[in-house]
Amino acid sequence: MKNAFTMLEMIFVIVVIGILSAIAIPKFAATRDDAHVAKARSTVASIRSGLATQRTNRIMRGLDPFPEHLDDGGTAAGEELFDNVLDYPVRSSGDSGHWIKTGDDTYRFNTTNTIFTYDSDEGTFDCDHDKPECSSNFEF
Repeated sequence: MKNAFTMLEMIFVIVVIGILSAIAIPKFAATRDDAHVAKARSTVASIRSGLATQRTNRIMRGLDPFPEHLDDGGTAAGEELFDNVLDYPVRSSGDSGHWIKTGDDTYRFNTTNTIFTYDSDEGTFDCDHDKPECSSNFEF
């Protein structure tokens, strides 16, 4: 008795593997996007916490409560973002799952294309909750 697989058994295994991968790959992509959004939510929470800390420190020194800008960098990829409020700044990148600076006080999160704006008068860092990409991903 030989211990070999028949051609029919091999084709059956290949078909089963194809069906499983057709189900698993889209699920993996959705999970990856969810992880990117969770990472962005964490960054937003860190920025807000950093703003609260900055406010306390600046009031104690007799300065305006909030920094004028979240960072002093430009809009090019590789720039350090949020370095005025975070101890460990975020690097700007055009890749999915990263932040990019689009203006003086505006930032875009690439995975969801959500625009966040910093208001130095109010000390807020938030997106427009009337837009679906913000309301579905960044409700706190």
